[in-house]
Amino acid sequence: MKLRDFYNKKYSAKLNIKAVIKYAAMLIFLLGISSVFYLKLYNQNTDKKYMSTIHSGRSYAILKVGDNKDIHLDRRTNFNFAENGITLECDSSGLKYKKRNKLDSIRAGINTEINTLITPKSCDYSVTLSDGTKVWLNSESSLKYPAQFDDNKRIVQLEGEGYFEVAHNKNKPFIVRTNDVDVRVLGTKFNVNSYPKEEKIITTLVEGHVKVLLSEIDEDIDLLPGMQTIYDRKNQKFKVNNNVNTDLITAWHRGYFMYDKASLEDILEDMSKWYDFEVIYTDKQCRDILFTCEFRRYSEFSQIIEFFNMTDKINIKVSGNVIFVSKK
Repeated sequence: MKLRDFYNKKYSAKLNIKAVIKYAAMLIFLLGISSVFYLKLYNQNTDKKYMSTIHSGRSYAILKVGDNKDIHLDRRTNFNFAENGITLECDSSGLKYKKRNKLDSIRAGINTEINTLITPKSCDYSVTLSDGTKVWLNSESSLKYPAQFDDNKRIVQLEGEGYFEVAHNKNKPFIVRTNDVDVRVLGTKFNVNSYPKEEKIITTLVEGHVKVLLSEIDEDIDLLPGMQTIYDRKNQKFKVNNNVNTDLITAWHRGYFMYDKASLEDILEDMSKWYDFEVIYTDKQCRDILFTCEFRRYSEFSQIIEFFNMTDKINIKVSGNVIFVSKK
């Protein structure tokens, strides 16, 4: 072999090796870009799947006034009118009943017509009553109350869950009635959970002083801040919890879900009222797994699923409005 041919062959081999490295690098780069694009598209499609089937709730309620037709209320509803000594306002912050001036009230008389505010599933709403008491209604709840309280008492009827900030009036007690329990206060902040399909009625005091009246066993209980009564409808017994974390109980009216070492079953049962889904446990042991977590009530449900799926405890899959829970 001639020296020139030897160098030409050697140089050609170098070029071939460089070409192979060049094209291999380009191929790796293209595969990397494709993988990133695929993963991004997959995640987007996964999020869209969750978002298109299970949605967060909204601020919405139905107001029933006497025999008149239903009035639908949401954040866009806006009106202001006066009738029979009371002014009724509605805006993005909720519904408000306000007393008119004393002369107009005397002329019109006291309007004790019963109003009913109803929040369907996946909805919440707030109302300020004529005495200045503010009430937040959770999902699947209703509150019956007079448009204007009379001179002797302030009585409302609750079904579901409500958080109350009662305007103080030492001469006119405020009473929240449920099917089995009455809560009597003068002015305070407290939460009542009394869903008709659930066995327990839970009253939690945040501030002030309340008296829980248990008519079935002819007994009443005084509560101080941080205390809670749980009445069991089935066996007609109650227990009192001290030093309760009221922030957890009342988080819903501030726009949060908050849980501290709560069972998965209790968490999902609570969330289902807001997100409107059904749960199927493919592994029943999952029900009792404990979690400590916090979510905004208006979070996309896909974010909540992602949180649970990132743990080493459970796996959640979605099909329509049904979620399937299995153990990892």
